[in-house]
Amino acid sequence: MDLSVPEEMDVEVQKMTEKRLIDDTHSYTCRSKKGGECDSFPNTPSKTQPPKKLAKGDASEDLTLSQVQHSIIQIIKQSSEEIKDMVKENSTSINLLKEALEVVHSEIFDIRKENENLKNKNEEIVKRVSDLEDKLNDQDRYCRRWNLRLEGLTERTEDDVKSRVTEICKAVVVEEERNFVANNVDIAHRVGRPIDRAKGKKPRPVMIRFASRTARDLTWKGAKGNDFLKKNNMYFKEDLTIKDRATRNLLWPVIDKARKEGKRAFYVGVKAIVDGKEIKH
Repeated sequence: MDLSVPEEMDVEVQKMTEKRLIDDTHSYTCRSKKGGECDSFPNTPSKTQPPKKLAKGDASEDLTLSQVQHSIIQIIKQSSEEIKDMVKENSTSINLLKEALEVVHSEIFDIRKENENLKNKNEEIVKRVSDLEDKLNDQDRYCRRWNLRLEGLTERTEDDVKSRVTEICKAVVVEEERNFVANNVDIAHRVGRPIDRAKGKKPRPVMIRFASRTARDLTWKGAKGNDFLKKNNMYFKEDLTIKDRATRNLLWPVIDKARKEGKRAFYVGVKAIVDGKEIKH
C-alpha cells in the first residue's frame, strides 16, 4: 500500500502552516490591545505610494521605445542631409581645384618646355661667344706677333723713345743684323699714363712694333740673357693678349716653383714648359 502524500496536498499543507504562523504573530502583537483587536503598525503604510509623476518637459520623462527610435531616425535623417550637402559642396570645390590644377600643370609644362628651349639656346650662345672670343684672341695674338715690350727704359723730359729703342735693339743682336733690325723698328711709344718721376715710380713700359716679323724675332732671341740689358736693368717681354696674360699668371706659380727647385722652366706662348714637359693650368 502506497502511503506517499501527493504533491498537491503537500503544497496545501505548507500554505496552511505559513498562514497559521502569520496569524499567531499578529495575535501576539495585539494581546496588549483592549478587546483583542489589532492595529496596524504606525510606521507601516497602509497602501503602496504611487510613483511620482515627472514635470512636463523634464529631460527624464519616460519615453517609449518607438519614440526613442523615431527620434534617432529623425536625427540620422537630418545629419544625413547635412552630410549630403557638405559632400556635394566639397565635390564642387574639389572639381574646381582639379580644373585649376590642370591649368597650372599645363602652364608649368609650357614653362618647362620654354625653359628647356631657352637653356639649349643659351648653351648655343655661350658656345658661340666662347668660339668668337677664341677667334678674336687668336687674331689679336697674331697681330701682336710683330710687337715687343721693353721694360725698365727710364723716362726723360724730352724723350725720343723710338731713337733710344732702336739703339737698344741694335745692341742685343749681332753686328751683321743691326742695320736690318734698326730699319724695321716701325713704332715705339710709352704705354699708360705719365708718371711723376720725382716720386721714384717705375718707368712705363715701351711698346715696340716691328715692320718685319724676322726683325722682331731676331731682337727677341738676342735679348735672352743679354749682358747689355742686365747692366741697364732692362728686359724685353712678349706683347700678350689679355686672355693670354691671365693664363700665364695662373701658370706662374708652377714656373716659379720649378725654377727655385733648379728645374728648367719657361713659357712657350701661353704654355708652361718644365723640364721639357707641358704643364696645364
